[in-house]
Amino acid sequence: GVKISAQDLETAVAGTNLLLYRDGDDLDALKDEVMVELNSIVKQVDRTGKGVYVQASTLGSLEALLTFLADMKIP
Repeated sequence: GVKISAQDLETAVAGTNLLLYRDGDDLDALKDEVMVELNSIVKQVDRTGKGVYVQASTLGSLEALLTFLADMKIP
């Protein structure tokens, strides 16, 4: 894994892309790219309030657990 140290990481979403802004880059295009990815993630979240809370030590373990739960039809 990679450790990242930066300001305001409390609002970062694990598993999303890390984008680098350099002078001359189109900041609005980068913001649009981030919003497209964020909206994709939000659409996958079940907001019914039903289901289980899961936690894993690595992203790969979390993905495997979520796949298992989905296969077992556990919300």
